Order: sequence, then structure tokens, then C-alpha cells
Amino acid sequence: MAISPDEVQTVLRLRDEYQQILNKRADWMDAVQAAADRMRDIADPPHLREIREAQERIRDMIDPPALRQFREEHQRMRDLAAESFAKVQPLIDRQMFNIDVAKNFSAQHRLEMPAEHLAGLKDIMTAAGLRSSIAKSLMVHDSEMKALKRSAALFSTIDIPNYMKEVHQLSAMSIVTEEMMATIQARRGFADLLDVPDVTRSLVEYGTGRLNRAYAGFSASIVNRPEWLASAPDFVRRAPGDMIFTQARFVRTVTTHEDVDDESAADEIWAGVQTHTLAYIEAVLPELNPKLMKSWAGAWDTAKRRGPDWARHSASSIRFLLIEVLTAVAPPDKIDKADLPKEFVKNGQIQRLGQIHWLCGPLQNRSYGKVVRADLDSAMTIVSAMNEAVHEDDSEELEEAFRTMAVRAAVALCNLLKLWKARN
Repeated sequence: MAISPDEVQTVLRLRDEYQQILNKRADWMDAVQAAADRMRDIADPPHLREIREAQERIRDMIDPPALRQFREEHQRMRDLAAESFAKVQPLIDRQMFNIDVAKNFSAQHRLEMPAEHLAGLKDIMTAAGLRSSIAKSLMVHDSEMKALKRSAALFSTIDIPNYMKEVHQLSAMSIVTEEMMATIQARRGFADLLDVPDVTRSLVEYGTGRLNRAYAGFSASIVNRPEWLASAPDFVRRAPGDMIFTQARFVRTVTTHEDVDDESAADEIWAGVQTHTLAYIEAVLPELNPKLMKSWAGAWDTAKRRGPDWARHSASSIRFLLIEVLTAVAPPDKIDKADLPKEFVKNGQIQRLGQIHWLCGPLQNRSYGKVVRADLDSAMTIVSAMNEAVHEDDSEELEEAFRTMAVRAAVALCNLLKLWKARN
């Protein structure tokens, strides 16, 4: 029996309709999956998932699982010891607790326990975000101390006729800085004498380490290119030493440290840095902008008047001044964005690093540019720390901390002015 053309068309039409049904079903499944993905992105946005995953990876790097397990076991042992002591205590003569030895026994036991230098990490993760987590590091690294020693040794090997006095001064400042940093009790953390959040203390520590490493890189570059130091402007043979020395002086002032019997070398350098730096600012800053000089004088006047919360107001003024001076010596509207690396321009705006890169361009030394960037960032960080700290306005410790902070900021300000003069 032959199949008529109509029947053939019917079969083909049925096949096409079946295929259309399958296609519609697939489209419907894709639409359902897309809707589910959109609902998930609304409830849990992709960028939040990425940040959460990054935080977990950073946490595992900074606070390894093995270390967390050690803390948990240590806490369990403390709890067991406390429970055992509670059971034994009724059997002990209570009069023995009236003597000083017994009173101090518990406190001494706590002092001998391992310092939990990662305390507060969970709070930092949730409250301060990813950047603060990255900034959290491990107190004073041995590598930074070795970097300062290596810098001193490298400078002692350099032989540049007519400039040996300046080179020896850099070597001496490296040695004194390393000695000051060595007295810091690292287990307590940086800036533990300031009443500031852990994140701020970590940023001070991070900025100090970054400056020391940049300085070590600069010293290595001088060994490879001693002729550059001889042809460079005079201030580059002194400024890096002033940076690391004043940073270490501030950190030591606001951090628990060991006393040293003879600090005459450090005190002599400190006096020289203050005299040179403050005199240069008073001479050159009015030339850049007289209004900025008034702001600088106003910050010191606020400190001298000792009004309520004077340290915070003065620190805020100094921080504002640093930003304004950088804008004045490296105006963003005069910088060609095409001449800057891409990472220094974001959303069409020149970043602070781009301004410093442009300002240091005539020196033709990338290592020195890195020192200047680390110098300004570390100075801004400690000024912000003083601005955040809760102070007692009439304390001697506050006065010393403010003085070292102000001189440290003055060194960064002075270096910007010297770079400006060299470029112009």
C-alpha cells in the first residue's frame, strides 16, 4: 500500500512539532536555571562571594589552621586547669593568698604564656575588610632587621670620593635605627602604648616594614650604581637615613621597649634631624605657598596652646598639610597621564603613587622613588594613628609621642619640598 503525499507531510510535521517541543523544553530549563542564578546573585552577589573566599584564603595564610588548633587546645588546657583549681581551692589554706608571692602567682603565669599575636583577627576580618587583613603581619620580622644591618654593611663598602662623609652618615643611621628597632618588645605589637584599634597598629607596623625594605633596596642600588649617588642632588644622600631613623624613633616611643643605657648617638642624630628639617621647611614652604606655611605654623600653635584634644587637632592639620603639599608640588592637572604606568591612574584620576612617580622622574632611580612612596605612606599612617588615638591631654607620654610624630611628618614634608626644588 503506497503512502500518500499528505501522510508523508503529516509525519514530517509531527517530527518538526516534536522537535519544537524539545527545543521549548530546553529553553524553559535554561530560563529556569538563569532565573535561579539571578536569584542567587541577588541573595549572595558574586563580588561578596569573591571577597569571602579571598578572606578565607588570607585568614589561612595569616592564621594557619594548625595555629588555630593550637590556640583551641591551649584554651581547653586553661579551662581544665581552672576547673581543677576550683576543686582543689577549698583544700588550700586561704591565708596563703594574702602574701605577695601568692597574689602575683597568677599574673606571672599569664606573662609566661605564649603571646597570642593574632588576637582580634576575626574582628578585623569582619569589621575592617580585606585591605586591613592584608596589612596584618607578624610584628617585627627578622628579615627587616637583617635588611637594616645589610644596608649598613653595604654603605660601608661604598667608596665615592668627596662624598664619604654622607655615605658614612647613612651607614651610621642604619646602625642606630637597627639598634632602636631591636629594643622593641615585638610580642606586644607595634604602637601598643597608643589607644588605637588593632588595625591601625597593624598599618603602622606594615608601613614601617615597607619603608625599611624600600631603604634596603635603595642601598643595594647604590652599590650597583655608585656613580648615580655622586651625580644626584645633595639631599638624596641624607633623606633616606632621616626617613628610617625618624620612623623608628616614633615607633619606639609609642611601643613597649627595653631601656638602653647610652643613647647619645641616637640623641645626637635626632637633634640634627630636627634642626635641619624644621629650618628647611620654614625657608622653602613659604616659597611654595604662603598659605601652607600658615597651616604648618597653625598646627604647631595648636600643640603649644594645649587646648582640649590638642594632639588630635594638630595631627589632623599635619595630615591635611601633607596632602596639600603633595598636590602643590605634583599638580595632577600638569601631569600627562600617558606618561604614567597604568596602575597609577584609576577611573581617569591620577593616584598618589602617580604624583610621586612624576615628581621623582628626573632622578632616574626607581629605588629612590619606592623609598619616597613608602616614606609618605608611612608618615601618613602614623599621623592618622595619632589622630585616632584617645589621649590624656596633659601626659608627658603624649607630648613625646606628638613631638616624634610631628618631626617624622616634617621629614616626609621636607623631602617633598626638596624634590620640588630639584625638579624646578
